[in-house]
Formats: sequence, structure tokens, C-alpha cells
Amino acid sequence: MILPTADWLAALAEMDAAVASALAGLDAFEARWPEPPVEVRASPLDSLEARLSGWDDRLIAAGRLAEGLEREFAEGAAAAGRWAEAFTDWRGRIQQPAY
Repeated sequence: MILPTADWLAALAEMDAAVASALAGLDAFEARWPEPPVEVRASPLDSLEARLSGWDDRLIAAGRLAEGLEREFAEGAAAAGRWAEAFTDWRGRIQQPAY
């Protein structure tokens, strides 16, 4: 059996010419359009710093809020202590025997 190598070679040459023609067409098409602007991307550290920039203020505000809550808790505990002391004193006076 004889292989049709001449036909294959002709077909390959035809395909090669078609691909070359298509590539030339694409090159011509691309030549008509201006280069796209180069996109400048920020480094990942810049975006991280931008996202974290507000955290310092938030942490300071949270610290102030915690200090205020601690102060209120201490005042409440002191008031409860004064009330317990007053109640104990009052109960002691009531329970004193009458002479």
C-alpha cells in the first residue's frame, strides 16, 4: 500500500499558508489599535496598609470604651459595697436589744 504523502504534504503546506495568512491578519488588526494603557497595580503591602490604616483609631476608641466601662463597673461595685455596709449597719441597729 502506498501512502499518499504528496497529498499530505500539499495539505500541510495549504494549512501552513492559511495559518500564516491568519496570523498576518491578526498582526494587521492589532497594529490598528493603540497599545492599552499599562495598569499600575499597588503592591500587596500598600493595599494591606490601606485596609489597616483605620485600625489604630479603632483600637484607641475601643481602649477608651474599655476604660469607661471599667470605671463604671468600679463605681457600681463601690456603690454596692456602700449599700451593703449601710444595710449591715442598719440591720445591726435594728437588732440591738432595747435596755
